[in-house]
Amino acid sequence: MESSSASNSHIPLELTLNILHHLPVKSLVRFLCISKQWRHLISSQDFIKKHLKLSIESNRDCGIILRHYDDSDFLRFLFAPLSDNNQFGNAVEIHSALQLHILHHCDGLVCLSNEKDEVAIWNPLIRKYRKLPREPVEKRSGFEHSTRAFAFGHDPQNDDYKVLRVVEFYNAKRHLKEFEVKAYSLKAQSWKKVEEQWPYKKLSLNPGSASLNGAVHWLVDAPQSKIESLIAFDLATEKFRFYKAPDQPDDEERVFPALEVLGR
Repeated sequence: MESSSASNSHIPLELTLNILHHLPVKSLVRFLCISKQWRHLISSQDFIKKHLKLSIESNRDCGIILRHYDDSDFLRFLFAPLSDNNQFGNAVEIHSALQLHILHHCDGLVCLSNEKDEVAIWNPLIRKYRKLPREPVEKRSGFEHSTRAFAFGHDPQNDDYKVLRVVEFYNAKRHLKEFEVKAYSLKAQSWKKVEEQWPYKKLSLNPGSASLNGAVHWLVDAPQSKIESLIAFDLATEKFRFYKAPDQPDDEERVFPALEVLGR
C-alpha cells in the first residue's frame, strides 16, 4: 500500500500569511512554538502591522477592562475578551500587589501605573507586560509641590509607542510654575528629555489624555478662568501645539471637563 508524505505538500507563503492575518491573537501565540520560521514570521513588524490593521477593521480581538473593589476594598482590574458571538469570555485578573491606574490605551496596549508612579505597558490579549525603568523627578529649588501627568500613544512616523510624562512644579504662595517633559520610547527602551518648552506656564493640566493621529492631547485651563484649551504633543516631531477648545453653549453651567476619542 502506498502512503503519501506530508513533506510533499506545500502551501504558498502568500496563502499562509493570509490565513494567519485573519486569526485571533490567542491562536497566533500558540503558533509561535511551531518552528523558528513561524516565530520569525509572526513576530515580524510587517506581519504585526498588517494583523493590527485587519483587527481594527473587523473589530476583532476586542475586550473590556473591568475594575471592582473586593471585600478588603482593594481595587482590582479584570480583562474580559469579547467573542465572535458577542459573548464575553472568562475574565483574567491583572495580578499586582499595588493599586493600579489605567493611564491610557492605544492599539490594544494599555498603559498602567501605580501609586509609586511605576509605569508598565500591558498587552491583555497575550497577558504580558513591559515595566518601564524608573525615571526620578529631581526637586527644584523654590517649588515645594509637584504633580505628574502621563500620556501614551503611537508615533506612526517612526512606528514607535511612546509614554509622555509631564511634571508640573508649583509654588502656591508665589504663584510660580515650571514644567518638565520627558518621553519614553518603547523602541529605544529609554527615557529622554523633551527640549521643547511647555507652551504656557500659567496653564494647568486636567486629568486624562487622548491619543489621535500621532499626537497626545490634554485639556488645559488657567486658574479662575472658564476658557478651556487643548495642548497636543506630536510624538514624532516632539513639538507642542496649542489651540482653543470648542465653545460651550452660553446657557450651560461649567462642568468637569473630559477628553475622549470617538469612533476608534
